[in-house]
Amino acid sequence: MANSLTELYTPFKNQSLFSDYYLQHRLLEQAEWAEDISTPWKRLKTIYQGQRHVLSGLNEAQTDDSFIRPVLEEVLGFAYIPQTAFKRQGVTNRPDYSLFKSQEEKAEAQKLIRDQEKFYRRVLAICDAKYWGRNLDVKSPDDARDTYKNTNPSFQIINYLIGTQVDWGILTNGKLWRLYYQQAHSRATNYYEVDLEAILETDDIEAFRYFYHFFRKPAYLPDPTTGRTFLEQVYEGSTAYAVEVGARLKDLIFEEIFIYLARGVIEYRRQERVTDPRVITAESSETLQQIYTATLTLLYRLLFLLYAESRDLLPVSDQHGYYQYSLTRIKNDIAGHLDQGHALSRVSDNWWNDLAALFKIIDRGDPGLNVPTYNGGLFSGKEDSHRFLQENRISDFWLAKAIDLLTRECDPRTGEHKFIDYKSLGVRQLGSIY
Repeated sequence: MANSLTELYTPFKNQSLFSDYYLQHRLLEQAEWAEDISTPWKRLKTIYQGQRHVLSGLNEAQTDDSFIRPVLEEVLGFAYIPQTAFKRQGVTNRPDYSLFKSQEEKAEAQKLIRDQEKFYRRVLAICDAKYWGRNLDVKSPDDARDTYKNTNPSFQIINYLIGTQVDWGILTNGKLWRLYYQQAHSRATNYYEVDLEAILETDDIEAFRYFYHFFRKPAYLPDPTTGRTFLEQVYEGSTAYAVEVGARLKDLIFEEIFIYLARGVIEYRRQERVTDPRVITAESSETLQQIYTATLTLLYRLLFLLYAESRDLLPVSDQHGYYQYSLTRIKNDIAGHLDQGHALSRVSDNWWNDLAALFKIIDRGDPGLNVPTYNGGLFSGKEDSHRFLQENRISDFWLAKAIDLLTRECDPRTGEHKFIDYKSLGVRQLGSIY
């Protein structure tokens, strides 16, 4: 049975840098995931336990010395040079660490330190470190623990990536570790983040894999057979997944999903003739066109919500608020219903009622659920096709089939039904579906 908490909880926060589906399923099939990680795990726990009760009060330099540097060197395996300068637009910048694969490579790079371009060609990644728990997305002008008070750390790491032309950047406050990619669609907003403190406090070695495999030195070294690093393979695999999903959805929507929705509307209209003599048993060309246009509108609404909820543009993570009204909750309910083999009613329209309430929330906004008013017109009831949707309904039988096809697919490797990762779809893939 689909479980809402299971779907919403992950040991990482992936802001569209990779595909959630790839991270949660396909990644587990790679050889790296079977490695014994007990040694680095024990070393990390030892470092953390030795500083655990003082970390929250340390300034930036103290956090570096007591936690960041030991983790970089002893757990992740990097050699590093601190505070290496580069100039961009006439301004000198100094990332906290330039990371190398070995002490020998570090020594060779030091010989080139006056040649900015040649030096940074040898760097695996750059790392910028802040004091424990510092907000990574805002300035802190009044914080005595912060070395650079007027700098937004996330903007700072992007500036370092652009200036050095190094592909990968690590931003950390000790508690959170973020990964940024020079080649990402949106360098500033696409990142991968792990809450290392939460992993340590829950003693979760399996969640530790999502930290260790992405931030350790081998993740940045090319595979001798493919020439691609682990991180590049994950990024490219995620991109390929998005293309595959976009292509499959494009065909599926008009070959099956659209038909299920349209048939649901037609069946409702015929059933209603029993109690409403105005409803006709045979559709005219005019009403068929209305059904076609209204069904397209419904599909656009569903796709919009799936995309917006997957990217946290709507507060779907609020389990006691918006989630209870969300399409994520509806698709979970439907998946659970189908997986348990429950029959689907062709009279009841409970899920349609849920959708209608959700559409109203999006159209009008709801301060109680932290949902702003959507002004795009897609959810407004003023258009003819929108009024048509208000006047008609779709039974659980047809709506469940359509939503399940739109939100889940069968994994060819396992035969299990998995939720489609709409977050991985870029604007281009979503646009091609539209």
